[in-house]
Amino acid sequence: MIRDASKLLRRDWERVKDDVMRRAVATKFRAHDDIRQILLSTDDEEIVEDTTTDHYWGQGRSGNGKNMLGKILMRTRSRLRTERAEAHDGDSRTWPLRLRHDGERSTRPPPSRRRAP
Repeated sequence: MIRDASKLLRRDWERVKDDVMRRAVATKFRAHDDIRQILLSTDDEEIVEDTTTDHYWGQGRSGNGKNMLGKILMRTRSRLRTERAEAHDGDSRTWPLRLRHDGERSTRPPPSRRRAP
């Protein structure tokens, strides 16, 4: 995605960008079971954002980039595992955790999905 240089980023972007990405990634993977399962299936493998155009979020052209997105994904994977283990210690029906519209966690089971005849 190409950023429009004419649009200014928020003044504190450099200070907050990691936290913004962490929250966005965590919300996405908690909300979508299919991609959560893919992330969890990577076991303990290193995750690398394989891009030559972004030295900060990915590995960059030289391969020595910060790979912050990969690190955030691995941290999210670890936290999801911990949450799943804690949920299974209590009542296995509490997994997966779901986010309510206000962003808080809910362990309430999702409404049943009925297919139209």
